[in-house]
Amino acid sequence: MAFKRAALAVFLSLWTSVSLGSEKESSSYFSDLLLNTSFNPSFWHLSGSVPAVHFNDEGDPYRLSLGMGYAVVPYDLILLTNVVYSYYDVNAVADNNPSSDIEGGSSHSLGVDLALRKSFSTAKNINYYYEGGGGFQYMVSKPPFPADGSDENFTLFLGSGIVVPAGSKKRVTASVQWFHISNANLFPDNSGYDGLQLVIGFERSL
Repeated sequence: MAFKRAALAVFLSLWTSVSLGSEKESSSYFSDLLLNTSFNPSFWHLSGSVPAVHFNDEGDPYRLSLGMGYAVVPYDLILLTNVVYSYYDVNAVADNNPSSDIEGGSSHSLGVDLALRKSFSTAKNINYYYEGGGGFQYMVSKPPFPADGSDENFTLFLGSGIVVPAGSKKRVTASVQWFHISNANLFPDNSGYDGLQLVIGFERSL
C-alpha cells in the first residue's frame, strides 16, 4: 500500500489541480496527501483491446488486461491496477508494405500497468469517464515489438469511454484509447508505436 501511495502522489496532485508553493509547502502538501489518501478495493475487471488506427508501420498490438479497481478516497477517482498480456501481429503490415523494416511474424509480452479514471454520472444511469496511465512490458518471444526495438518497453495510454450496467454488481465498459509503446530512449534503438485502440471491458463490484 505504501508503494501505491508513493507512486500516485504526483498524479493526484495534477488531477486535483493544487498549486504548490515553496519547497517546504510542497513537502507538507505531499505528506498530507499520502496520509489522507486511502485505496479501497471496489471491483475486479477484465478488458481486451484491438487496434483501430495505427500511425506507423510497426504492426498491430492486441492487449488483454486483468486487474482490480480501487476507489481513491477522498478524490473521487478510481485506480486501476492491471496484469497485461499482449500479442503483436506484424504479418499483415509486412505483407502489405514491403518497404517497411518488418520481416513479419508475431510475438508476445507480459507486463503491468496503472491507470487513473475519473467518472461522471448521467440521468440514464450510463456513466462516462476518461482515464490515463502507463506501465511496463517485457517481450517473452521474438521478434521484438516495435520492430528493431528492445525487449523492455514502456506504455502510455489516454482515452474516454462509457460504463453500462449489466445486472447486479456487473458493468460493461467501452472506450477509445490512444496507445503508445517504446523503450523511452533507454536503449540505442527506440522504435515506437502510436495508435488508437478500441477497448471492451467487464467489471464486477466486490
